[in-house]
Amino acid sequence: MAVSQRFEERLKEGDIVERELASLCSEYGWQCHKILGGFGSKIPHLVFNGETIKAPDIRIERQFHPSIAVECKSKGIYDTYKNGPVIYYDIHRFDYARNWQSATQVPLLVVCKTEKPYVAPNRDAFLVASINKLDGNHVLKD
Repeated sequence: MAVSQRFEERLKEGDIVERELASLCSEYGWQCHKILGGFGSKIPHLVFNGETIKAPDIRIERQFHPSIAVECKSKGIYDTYKNGPVIYYDIHRFDYARNWQSATQVPLLVVCKTEKPYVAPNRDAFLVASINKLDGNHVLKD
């Protein structure tokens, strides 16, 4: 029971962080579309060529600009090295992000809110990188 309660708490926390990110994006003229779960799952999915591919959290759009997908997480910085902060991010997340980006041809950004409490507004706590920039800069384990 405790595991499912913690999972539900993390989902609520994630929703708050996503709403804060959507608000920040809208301040700069971007429209934010929350990609919701479906097809029998609470997790968002894309059905493409007979496959089901996990989808990112948000898609942002702006007139005369290409759409951008966003995978939003609340993750603390583990350590800092000469090349910048270290955030542990599971390899299976890279796999589905790569698959989704390849299937849709829509660029995907990873956005991490790095400072606790994650539910407290703090626009300076967000780090952003493209999945292409991060790919190859991760440890190959979950």
